[in-house]
Amino acid sequence: MRIFKNRLGEFKTKIESDGYQTFRAMTIVDRIENGQITYKKVPLIPSLLFVKTTYEYINRLRLDNFGLIFVYCSRPDNKPQPIDDAQMEQFMFVTTPLGNVKITYLPDGDVQYKKGDPVRVVAGLYKGTTGVVRRIKKDRKLLVAIEGLAVVAISNIPLEYLQKIDSK
Repeated sequence: MRIFKNRLGEFKTKIESDGYQTFRAMTIVDRIENGQITYKKVPLIPSLLFVKTTYEYINRLRLDNFGLIFVYCSRPDNKPQPIDDAQMEQFMFVTTPLGNVKITYLPDGDVQYKKGDPVRVVAGLYKGTTGVVRRIKKDRKLLVAIEGLAVVAISNIPLEYLQKIDSK
């Protein structure tokens, strides 16, 4: 869901106090302050909050807070869009900051999923992650997606850490 008017923290706290899990994709940015490099955790996708809950709860929350919450829905039934647990776990893994690793959010329309070979990371920090290799801004990146919702790009994964997946 997207939460507007800078109220994400308030809704995150409420949802968690109601007993449901939430996740907010984060990244680390470095800044130079007073001649020193500092690292700060910042949201990767502004206003986006993932919630593990029931259809009933999310619909009640949406109706009670009309105009503040946008819930991504699937078509044609217009129910909140479910995300497969394995897909969500992988997305959470790559969007939880692991030091000074550069992660970039790409709006869903900016990526064509059909081109390129699917790969699995077989070593390093992202071992077990699957995605597609693309060149973006002259840099090779691993793209990990929640289809129809979000795509993140991870830089600097050595080629020897990648294994081609048969697309049979």
